[in-house]
Amino acid sequence: MFDDKNLSLGDELILQNRDTEENFARALIVGVKEKKMSEITETDFEGHETYSNTEEMYEAHRGYYGNKVGPNSVIKMIDFRLHD
Repeated sequence: MFDDKNLSLGDELILQNRDTEENFARALIVGVKEKKMSEITETDFEGHETYSNTEEMYEAHRGYYGNKVGPNSVIKMIDFRLHD
């Protein structure tokens, strides 16, 4: 959401612990899709964090991105594969 890094298929990532800033893994982006939050289905959650209901999903994302998150917010779902 609000992807300021313009992440896309084939990009390599270094995953980092937000609290300690320690790098803990490298990954390759193998899939990217964007949808409005209101259009997300159960199958979109495969391999991703799940929520017990829609409001819980909005609240979780508001914690990351602020109160502007809602049904019309576009979310970028990224699938990645860890590698050495």
